[in-house]
Amino acid sequence: MKHTTKTIIAAILLVSMLPTITATVNLKSVSYDPTVITAGDRVNITTTLHERLLPEGVADDGSNLNVYLRADNKLTRDHIIIEDDTDAPIYIPPAGHWNQRFQVRVQADAPTGQYDFDVIMNTTTDGKSYTSTGSFTMPVDQEGVDLNAHLVSTEPRDLRPGDDNTKIAVEWTNTGNKPIEEISID
Repeated sequence: MKHTTKTIIAAILLVSMLPTITATVNLKSVSYDPTVITAGDRVNITTTLHERLLPEGVADDGSNLNVYLRADNKLTRDHIIIEDDTDAPIYIPPAGHWNQRFQVRVQADAPTGQYDFDVIMNTTTDGKSYTSTGSFTMPVDQEGVDLNAHLVSTEPRDLRPGDDNTKIAVEWTNTGNKPIEEISID
């Protein structure tokens, strides 16, 4: 009977300490602007977060909450520049949701791949600090625009070296997954 009582007391103690041990940011959703991300893009990331284990009345009692973005793998550290990782104290009602916005720039030489990030949340209350983390992956393509040209017609029909007055009709097709905003052909 003594052994069972000790086990029950240990279990109750463990459950009562669980919120400080397993506090995690729950990512409800992540969205990107632009939606198709390629090398060279500046990307606005919006994360919808939810934290059930926040202390009651964060910011009402002098508590502080900071959220920021961190690269989580070598690929991300080498090819992504975090330009705005909004590290400002914010108020979240208990069991509340909030949108946290970040801005990153994908370097022009970034390869196609999965770029991993952590959203870090630091809560300071009564002189104690709690940290929790949520993760997401951002897909990046090397190239979003892929131009193909098809010669439709020429005038005259048979071109010869040295012809000065010729007309060429070319049909261009973007088979990539990003729209073309500007194009210049010489």
